Amino acid sequence: MCYLTLELGDEMGKVIIPKRKWRFPDPWRREYERYILRFTGSLWEAVENSLPQMELLLENNPLRADGIFEDVYSLMRSLTINGYMKFEEADIYNETNRIAKGISDYNLQEFKAVMRSAFRIDLFVAEPYLNDLMKLWITENVARIKSIPDQYFKEVENIVRESVMNGSTLTTLSKALESRFKVSQDRARLIARDQTGKVNYYLTRQRQLQVGIRRYQWLTAGDERVRDLHEARANKLFRWDNPPEGGHPGQAVQCRCIAQPVVDLDKVSFMGAM
Repeated sequence: MCYLTLELGDEMGKVIIPKRKWRFPDPWRREYERYILRFTGSLWEAVENSLPQMELLLENNPLRADGIFEDVYSLMRSLTINGYMKFEEADIYNETNRIAKGISDYNLQEFKAVMRSAFRIDLFVAEPYLNDLMKLWITENVARIKSIPDQYFKEVENIVRESVMNGSTLTTLSKALESRFKVSQDRARLIARDQTGKVNYYLTRQRQLQVGIRRYQWLTAGDERVRDLHEARANKLFRWDNPPEGGHPGQAVQCRCIAQPVVDLDKVSFMGAM
């Protein structure tokens, strides 16, 4: 077994930095994106199905149609109901739970593979401490997903109202609605990317701390999307109890960086089998 003697601040000790790199859960990031884009796609479908009613509203002159805005409200109420009918809350929870489990299992396999590459053992870990963490992440992400139609349909209503008041054509209205839908899709992608990185950070930190790993080596995704600040941290060592500016790998918005474990042989504590 090869080890390094490193000095970090006031500490010096024999450590191992596994050669096998801890990988970001990209397969589950893509899975989360696919799901959340299907969700937003159902909202656009509901809007498209309502275009004939919107055309009728545009044909009415708001100066002589006293109930025109009541009609807009009625249309949006029907549109919102139809949009929500595509996904029940239980379905959102079940899908979010499935994704959370997938990310956690992936992270655990990465943890075991990285440690196996250094010690040639399979770790045995009990993780009851992760239950509350994962429940909180699931609850927060269900709320985030459910917030998408609320915000989107409010924006659609504002666009429809302004189009009626301005006497816009259906073509102009359709383009405005399509543009707004693309914004909602971008927001959905951001949620998936950011939250995958966040939960991967939580899991990585807790699993490393649980076995006595107090330090890590900062690894980037190695592409043009890496922040300059994070690129400057590449391969440098940090402590879990002393986060750098902006947080640990995965804490910043859409961060895909990884905390590669730095195993202090005098402090690590875990059980395993050859």
